[in-house]
Amino acid sequence: MTTQPTNPDVFSLGKARQRGVAMTLVLITLAIVFVMGMAMLEGLPSDARATSNLADHTAAVYLAESGLAEGEYRFRHPPDGGEWTGVVGRSIDDSGNTYDITVTDLGDGEYQLTSTAHLTGRRGQSVEHAVSMVLSVDSAASGYGLSKAMVTGSGGFVPGNATVTGDIHVNGSASIFGEVTGEVAATGWVWNRGDIGSEAEYVDAYDVPEIDLDAYETYESGGAAGTAMVIDEDDVEELPGTLNPSDSANPLGVVVIDGDLDLESDLQVNNGILVVRGDVKLNGHRLQLDGQQGRFALLIEGRTWITGSSELIVNQGATYMADRMISWFRSRQSHVQFNDGLVTEKTLPWLFWGDLEIDNRAYRNQGIDTVSYFGGDDAGGDRVVTPLSYTVVNP
Repeated sequence: MTTQPTNPDVFSLGKARQRGVAMTLVLITLAIVFVMGMAMLEGLPSDARATSNLADHTAAVYLAESGLAEGEYRFRHPPDGGEWTGVVGRSIDDSGNTYDITVTDLGDGEYQLTSTAHLTGRRGQSVEHAVSMVLSVDSAASGYGLSKAMVTGSGGFVPGNATVTGDIHVNGSASIFGEVTGEVAATGWVWNRGDIGSEAEYVDAYDVPEIDLDAYETYESGGAAGTAMVIDEDDVEELPGTLNPSDSANPLGVVVIDGDLDLESDLQVNNGILVVRGDVKLNGHRLQLDGQQGRFALLIEGRTWITGSSELIVNQGATYMADRMISWFRSRQSHVQFNDGLVTEKTLPWLFWGDLEIDNRAYRNQGIDTVSYFGGDDAGGDRVVTPLSYTVVNP
């Protein structure tokens, strides 16, 4: 076999070219890495500034919100001799950060509060944030603090087939056979035979309002007078299945039953308040209240009788009972549901044959912790203040 001669210079030239290409690629790669590294280093101060600005903005938001909270409190507890007019330079700590609150009277019992926070940022710059809220002030009504799902005035049972979502407070001793997701607080002992979140014994008493139901027949709300729809107990059977009582003469839609509410058919009251000056007898029918959060939707002076397959549903608005609720043994198919809190002078029945659900969605979901009512023993005390709107003035 014949072998061709090999030229060593040709191989040397090829290797040199390969080394040159490799060196070029290395240099290009180093240049790219250098440029990227410099870009990252230049970006670090920007990221730090952005983080610092976000922290400053968050602090300003919280400070401005604190101003609105103070403003709402001042309107619930007005100074002697007039309305609260705002504040300038309020400081809540030693940081030197402050907020101002301006108050504008919009008329008809409505006020606009604007809270402006003044803050020194981490880099020494001035930071401001302003928020605004419109409040409705009802000075003719009393306010009852209700952050509990249930409050009882004299001892408390939670029957075995009852579910309470939230806290309960019992003036007296509490016997729990059902489920309470929150705290059971009692001025006496707590006997737990059910399922509770926590318990607190021998605590201070929780006030139960003594409401004069006569005050609901003529009332004042938002500067306007109202006259309730008064129905004699003998005329209850003539009621239509659905009542929409709110109008210009009765803006809160108050319906007063003068005597017992002895149902012969289902009854639903929309956007109103039902006041019963006697007993409620469901007789296997459905009574449904769609009231207003922040007010009592159902107020009962006498006893409430749950019989047969009765349903008592309070979708919106709190419930006040001056006397007991009684469940008959033939009412296994009954269903009772209070969605915005129950306040009762007496205890619940120790044995409830149907389903019982108690919640306070107004507080749990919207933070509404005050229920307004008329004719209270503390009339002229803390006023009822309802936030109507919220606006960020400058983001």
